[in-house]
Amino acid sequence: MTVTKVRVNKRAFRELRKSAAVQAKLLEVGEVVAQDANLDHQVTADVAQNGPVDDGPSYTADLHVGKNRARVSVVTATGRAMGHERRTSSLLRAAARR
Repeated sequence: MTVTKVRVNKRAFRELRKSAAVQAKLLEVGEVVAQDANLDHQVTADVAQNGPVDDGPSYTADLHVGKNRARVSVVTATGRAMGHERRTSSLLRAAARR
């Protein structure tokens, strides 16, 4: 059996991971996860105790392009969302459904 050697072009791989197409896909996935988490927050919010959730989006997606790659973060945007995330792990469940 012959051994095949593979050489990775690191510069091209780095450029690919920072390309506009990859950034668009990452942001699309991040927005879907944020929307799912926002919907979960709307549905599971304790409206009787805290009132309706009407202070804007509870979870937001942010794209960051670093030295080697682009990445997206979905984070809580409000203090109320932080409490919701602590109780329900909404982001983890939204990412798992994606």
